[in-house]
Amino acid sequence: MATVSSPVNVMIGDLAFMAVPLGQATFQDKNAIYVVFDRESDGAMTVLDVGEISNEGDSPFHVPLRREGWQKQSKTGDIWVGTYQEPTEKLFSRAGNAAEDRAETVARLRAEYLAT
Repeated sequence: MATVSSPVNVMIGDLAFMAVPLGQATFQDKNAIYVVFDRESDGAMTVLDVGEISNEGDSPFHVPLRREGWQKQSKTGDIWVGTYQEPTEKLFSRAGNAAEDRAETVARLRAEYLAT
């Protein structure tokens, strides 16, 4: 019988990401920011990747090369993914700037959490 893990709330910057093991993720979020984590034995999360899922729902999670890259980066093999989707009222309040703001947020998180 497969073990199912409960979602974990992970703060990255000022955003709360709901994270689950990669194998349990449904990837149905659209217009969302995602973070891929390597989960340590003590529960600490190390950021492996940051990106965004477009309105069309295009997701990097189904791309084998991306998964292979995360597996190579992972020190534990316990890969989790978290998504953050802005509240609807915030999206409407920016009228047309949501995609641009999301891209800026992704760039900021990448600069802060990913080694170059």
